[in-house]
Amino acid sequence: MRLGMLAGAMLAGCAALPPESLPERPQRASIQRFELDGRIAVRSAQAAMSASISWLHDAGGDDISVRSPLGAMLAHLVGDASGARLETAQRESFAAADIGELGRQVFGLDLPLARMPDWVIGRSGGTHTAVEFDARGRIARLTEQGWSIEYPEYESDAQQALPRRVFLRRGEIDVRLAVERWEAAP
Repeated sequence: MRLGMLAGAMLAGCAALPPESLPERPQRASIQRFELDGRIAVRSAQAAMSASISWLHDAGGDDISVRSPLGAMLAHLVGDASGARLETAQRESFAAADIGELGRQVFGLDLPLARMPDWVIGRSGGTHTAVEFDARGRIARLTEQGWSIEYPEYESDAQQALPRRVFLRRGEIDVRLAVERWEAAP
């Protein structure tokens, strides 16, 4: 009994409080720039990792910082028209022609890094094979390029709310993103 109450108290302590007020969001189709802070977990048959992530995406490319759960810098990734570069905390540097190739080179996984900017804001790239919408007209589930993408939670009930949680899966690869802070602009 006491163990059950302790578990309940611990879970209640982890519950997220609703935000006081959320900014009005631009139309999803018009978003060209976003910043997010959150947590990411990646699991495959070979490995598993979880980290904090800060991501700036705009027309010029992507700037992604990955930190340990305690805040230590693990990696910094920059991708733009000239290519993609990654520097690790151990000062190792990697470069590739694009962000997808860099992911294959460094992680040994075919991660959908080039598609992620659309998927994390709840937007299809137009090449989907299946899509389901929630009652508010937002994407709830999407299948694109062999990936299954789910949106179990948005930041609010508003139609233009951005996803709070995004789950991606293909074969043995499972990626989970939990967004704690969004900024988005056309």
